[in-house]
Amino acid sequence: MLSWEMLVARVGDSHRGSDRVHGLRCCLSFVSIRVHRWRQTNVFFPSRPGSISRDDRYLMLGHKITPDLELRLLQLADAKTLFGVVEANRAYLREWLAWVDGTKKLRDAEKFISAGLREYATAQAFSSGIWSAGRFVGVIGHNRIDWGNRMANPGWWLIPEAQGRGIMTQCCKVVFAHAFNQLQLARICVGVATGNLHGQTFVKKLGFTQISTLRNAERLNGRSVDHFIYSLTADPSLPASPLR
Repeated sequence: MLSWEMLVARVGDSHRGSDRVHGLRCCLSFVSIRVHRWRQTNVFFPSRPGSISRDDRYLMLGHKITPDLELRLLQLADAKTLFGVVEANRAYLREWLAWVDGTKKLRDAEKFISAGLREYATAQAFSSGIWSAGRFVGVIGHNRIDWGNRMANPGWWLIPEAQGRGIMTQCCKVVFAHAFNQLQLARICVGVATGNLHGQTFVKKLGFTQISTLRNAERLNGRSVDHFIYSLTADPSLPASPLR
């Protein structure tokens, strides 16, 4: 992980005041992400670390956003499906997702899901599969939840043929509303590669504001990539109880 001093040196100088402070915090949380990561009730994620009981872990089912769109916490039984979709869309996904090249066999997908379940159990992160019309089409979740600063770092991806139908917009709104209204988080931060114009357009559409730039944020396809850091704070227009 980058030290605080190294991190400060990497953040752009174009932002001042509270936004700059939040930008540093967002960057600090972002660079510490382990990029590999609902029970059908009003809450699909624990309200505090350690708040999932052993029984609860066996009751995680999912949440239907619409009759044809559902989010479900990824389970080991989903590993074959997950790996198959990644394999079929590898060329597209690897352009902006560094973990794709490291997902070479079924065991890699199993390790990813196992790690996600452990992090879910300790209220640090979660990964939900996205099912559209019964078909697995992507993943959304929080790569890390920083309870101390009441901030989350979400991540998501969707296969090309499922795009253009508002699927990811609906999923993001549900996950973000849950973060603000039920987890009582104050801020959501994401990093988008400076060359990923589609990703930048999407997060701006969701209401994110760019607050800083993180230089050399990650290695992607053999090159160093900078990230724009975006922040979203609680929006009164989001549904108050998205999971009911």
